[in-house]
Amino acid sequence: MKRLLVDSIPSVGTVFPAPTDEAFHLVHVLRAKQDEAVEVLDGRGGVAQGRIHHISKRTCDIEIEAVTRAERESPLWLGVVAALPVQRNTFDSLLPGLVQLGVNHVALVQTAFGGRLKKDRDKYQKRLADITRQSLKQCGRLFLPEISLGATWPETLGLPAADEAMGFLFHPYNPASSDPASSDPASSDPASSDPASSDPASSDPASSDPASKAADAGRPHRVWLAFGPEGGFSDEEAAEAHAAGWTLQSMGPRILKMETAVIGAAYWAQARWGDGLGNQDTNPTTAVK
Repeated sequence: MKRLLVDSIPSVGTVFPAPTDEAFHLVHVLRAKQDEAVEVLDGRGGVAQGRIHHISKRTCDIEIEAVTRAERESPLWLGVVAALPVQRNTFDSLLPGLVQLGVNHVALVQTAFGGRLKKDRDKYQKRLADITRQSLKQCGRLFLPEISLGATWPETLGLPAADEAMGFLFHPYNPASSDPASSDPASSDPASSDPASSDPASSDPASSDPASKAADAGRPHRVWLAFGPEGGFSDEEAAEAHAAGWTLQSMGPRILKMETAVIGAAYWAQARWGDGLGNQDTNPTTAVK
């Protein structure tokens, strides 16, 4: 199904011109045809079924045939804190995956080993917004994620508490060490936060997983995940996060690229507490009478 994004959903029977950029995308990228069915989204939960009423090289008029309801969001509210990468285009390729995986808020923050955003902030924000919009249409989500720039590290550390959420910061962490930011992932301590290196013969494998311990009080409904840049978080940043209540979580004995770590962890969270619970309607779109 081809999709377009508009500011607001018109009423049934309305014929309206698609916004210029959306018309160009429909005509020249998606190769839409006269009378073809399309889905119209507003990025705030609204969805309608439409049909191409008239199409030319530069314009595309859409007729709304039905306003519908759909449930495509995860039961888990998921936020991602990502260090500003040294190479900005790293995030260009990463962001579509986060949209597809149901992330609700992406907060980019400057860290000790990360990149810097000294100029062109508005231009960069617009580029990320454009990527988000295209990704939303591709996967059929109904709500645009929020993309924020410029928060300080101390402000970022307060996000889980402000949202009444659980926070996981991905960093090699040895709880047996007196230093909460110790980065020795090879610890033989059975309480090591490295789930991939825990003893597979353990009677309770989850006992070595900090996420299991943190979630003992019940399934979280709001979760923040934090990721460092190419060089990782500094030990000081990890210690500050630990002191602020974040759970430090390892991703195993291998060093992962930022793109791999962020997408992998977002999928992990959704599989554990969100989409993976299997309570989503398998045919979620219904017409509103």
